[in-house]
Amino acid sequence: KNSSTASSSTSTSRDSSKTLAGIEDAADAAKSSLSKLRETGSKSLFNKVTQTGTDGVTTTDYDKDGIYKAVKSFIKDYNTLLDKTEDSNTKNIIQARKTMMNYVLAKKSELSAMGITIDSDNNLSIDETKFKGVAMEKVKNLFQGAGSLGAQIENQITKINGYAEMEASKSNTYNDNGSYTYNYTSGDMYSAFM
Repeated sequence: KNSSTASSSTSTSRDSSKTLAGIEDAADAAKSSLSKLRETGSKSLFNKVTQTGTDGVTTTDYDKDGIYKAVKSFIKDYNTLLDKTEDSNTKNIIQARKTMMNYVLAKKSELSAMGITIDSDNNLSIDETKFKGVAMEKVKNLFQGAGSLGAQIENQITKINGYAEMEASKSNTYNDNGSYTYNYTSGDMYSAFM
């Protein structure tokens, strides 16, 4: 947090570049793993697949292993995003994080029925056996569709990423040479040492 007197056209980020980069990376990862669950059409994880077992019996069902792996991957990335945003001092990031957690908490009983639990730090965990015993249609409805939990979370992740990028663009930080750099966002450039 810089206290030197720079011109009023300089705006300083409330978070370090390192913090913001970590938040952006975590948001990108969470959005990527969530998008696999939100994919519709021919690439949807929730398309039923026909398989012939070693006994020669053909069955058509959801690829529960594939869906479980995708949900587990998203949970890992979601938890990382919560961790990375925890130390943010940027009001908008804090608010988007809180909104995202509230959406998840609102679905606590539904998630619990699927073997997904929320701990005291709002981190998620998944019980593979319980999860695979659930009707995959319920899991699909949780992640897909305009008003789904997946859509709500995706919206907040997008906001978090956007706010982190915005903060990083105005961030006053030290460069690789150890010199202090200013990114001017408006007006004329003035020397910070006038």
